[in-house]
Amino acid sequence: MSALAISALVTTALAAGSSSALADPGLQDGPEPSIHTQQAYDPAANFTSKWTRADAKQLKRLSDPTAGSRQNSMPAALTMPTVPQDFPDMSNGQVWVWDTWPLTDEHGNQYSVNGQEIIFSLVADRSLGFDDRHVFAKIGYFYRPAGIPADQRPVNGGWTYGGL
Repeated sequence: MSALAISALVTTALAAGSSSALADPGLQDGPEPSIHTQQAYDPAANFTSKWTRADAKQLKRLSDPTAGSRQNSMPAALTMPTVPQDFPDMSNGQVWVWDTWPLTDEHGNQYSVNGQEIIFSLVADRSLGFDDRHVFAKIGYFYRPAGIPADQRPVNGGWTYGGL
């Protein structure tokens, strides 16, 4: 089965709310990916997306191997919209921040450590150009007190940059 046909199959299955149509002999064995809504959330919203090991294992299984350089190899139904360059800065100008994920257990449930929620992000020095940040990316972390309702947090979500 071609990658294009697989992509169409995935899109159709997800639109129908079922991943059972993904059981195809042309795909690698493995658990099915999570069903995602494609809804984008405001940075201050009380929402944490789950990215599980099962989702990660699907990258090779569902990617289009014929996708060109700098093209998304995943079906649009499995990806989120592009984040705009003027997305709010939660590092107070210290670093470029992108690709952020929370500290979770093996089931994707977020938890706190010593009363602090922790997230990790790809970060780069702000002296670099926006597009040059990928060359010098490192993993940074942010923390905030756990259990504070979203409507009581500061505008940046209450996150403090903890460094690399």
